[in-house]
Amino acid sequence: MVTKNKGDWTYGKIVVRAKMPSGRGTWPAIWMLPTNNFYGGWPYSGEIDIMEAVGYDHGVIHGTAHCEEYNWFNGQPPPGGQITFNDFDTEFHNYIIEWDENSIKWFVDDIQYHVYSNTNQGSSTWPFDQDFHLILNIAIGKPFQNKGHGFKMVYNYLKSLPRKRIVLLEVKKNNYKALKIYYKLNFQKLNTRKAYYNDGTDAVNMILVK
Repeated sequence: MVTKNKGDWTYGKIVVRAKMPSGRGTWPAIWMLPTNNFYGGWPYSGEIDIMEAVGYDHGVIHGTAHCEEYNWFNGQPPPGGQITFNDFDTEFHNYIIEWDENSIKWFVDDIQYHVYSNTNQGSSTWPFDQDFHLILNIAIGKPFQNKGHGFKMVYNYLKSLPRKRIVLLEVKKNNYKALKIYYKLNFQKLNTRKAYYNDGTDAVNMILVK
């Protein structure tokens, strides 16, 4: 799921309630990228990883911020936090960031486990003053050297509470084959799209209210 140009936010609280896949070779992630790359391509305009989990390290949840100064490509290793929930693949948990002009804070449920602060050194360490959009995905195989299939990330809901607007994305697993996405602005429907998963089995209803 990618919300670019459909749900884009500068600051706010984002909550994703989800149950993750497990098994060596899985890499589920809930993350954010800049919508307009105001400061340049990655990593200059930043990246916010709300959560990542890698299959070889069961139950360990990571939260990280990337920028020009801190990245795995040409900078210092990005500071990050981690917390362990061994039932992350059997129970739903809330994966949360609270983001304002001073800091980004990471939580699982109501437990804070990391904070990245604005040190007022400019965009090299704080490019997080622009619109970002959400990406929810699962990677399989490399770099973790194991392939797999049949893995699912199940979302109960996703919700964002920005300063100027409220966005609610409600995601439900059901038996329909179509993926229907309804976008609403001031409670008026704008459009409807249909798509299908590769196996044609599961569907998601997503409602976006601005």
